Amino acid sequence: MELLSLQSELRQKNSKLKTLQAKYDHLENNFKHILENHKIIIGQLETYKQEIELEKSKNIAIDNQLQIARIENAKIVDAKLKNEELKKEIELLRNVNEKLQDAFADDFKKLHSKQIKVVYVLCNRL
Repeated sequence: MELLSLQSELRQKNSKLKTLQAKYDHLENNFKHILENHKIIIGQLETYKQEIELEKSKNIAIDNQLQIARIENAKIVDAKLKNEELKKEIELLRNVNEKLQDAFADDFKKLHSKQIKVVYVLCNRL
């Protein structure tokens, strides 16, 4: 009887051991899948990290180009303003020059007229 009891107990223990072994094998299999997935995800994260760094570098380069473009644009605006000021100054100088030429012509005509009168008076005295 004791032998039968021991055999029964042994069968129960073997059955329990097989069940535990099956659970262990299942958990080990799950762990292997999780570990594989973890490695894949780590690889993807590294790829994403590299892509982010590349995009950051591109962003910095674009920011630098934008700053340069803004500086150049400001220079262009300043140059246009200076150009407009110079155009106004040229127009003012043209007007002044025209007035001076007119005044010179008037003075020349007056002088010429006086010279003619002097010549006429001198001719009449002779």
